[in-house]
Amino acid sequence: MKPTIITKILSMLVLTVVLISCDDKNDGKELYELTFEKGSYEVQLKRKTPIMIRGGNRDYSLSVQDPEILDADVDLSSLIGMGDILVTGKKKGETILSVTDNLSHETVKLKIKVIEKYLNLKVVGGNHPALVKDILIFLINDEERSCYFISGGENNPRNIITKGKYEFTAEPKENGATPYLTLTYASDEKGHFTDAAKTDVSIAPTSHKLDISGNPSYAYEYLAFLFDIDWEKLIQKPSEKALRETGSRILNMKEVETEKEIYTYFWNERIPEGILE
Repeated sequence: MKPTIITKILSMLVLTVVLISCDDKNDGKELYELTFEKGSYEVQLKRKTPIMIRGGNRDYSLSVQDPEILDADVDLSSLIGMGDILVTGKKKGETILSVTDNLSHETVKLKIKVIEKYLNLKVVGGNHPALVKDILIFLINDEERSCYFISGGENNPRNIITKGKYEFTAEPKENGATPYLTLTYASDEKGHFTDAAKTDVSIAPTSHKLDISGNPSYAYEYLAFLFDIDWEKLIQKPSEKALRETGSRILNMKEVETEKEIYTYFWNERIPEGILE
């Protein structure tokens, strides 16, 4: 039986209604593909990390495979761009974050790995033989108090120079105490980095005790937040200058033995992926 003219007309009307309904839902706007910079990310434990949405339509739903590992929320507070996903690590591990665009009905699955909290100190100046300008010092908030020294600089690859350990301590003085950051890593007699893995002999790590007194109070507050340091037991009373500089993000240091100085800045660059478990 051949379709009648009336049947054809009714079919065309139904198709027209469907198309009009879709246009109404999308307000006549072009739909964009849901895309991200990459398919996997590392985020820090107990810290909120933004993941930028490169392409999308600013209407998203989220689903976390293992909610015990991760919290995730959509952030559309900025009028520029397609929005962000704010991810907070709850415990170490890996899980899948599914992001759905409610207008294009696309879903992208992102692999998320939660790693330890860390601090990135970027060397911006000084006269230390090893900790020279642009080197990145990552202090990891793990039980071993691991630290990584990584090459920096604009447009340069990020390579591990060496791995070491760190410790915050203090020594009592007449009016309080002087705080120290001790970095332990392999170095030669001139204080330069050495890599025992690239030599024929084993090089014992050397401790480099750094005086970190005299910095703005913000620096100590930030360190206390990251590493659970009780500065009331460790640190001397901040100077008036330090109290006026509470918003500063610097941490200057002087090596006790050599009096070599290192000027660092709290830096936001993330540690290269794959280094931390």
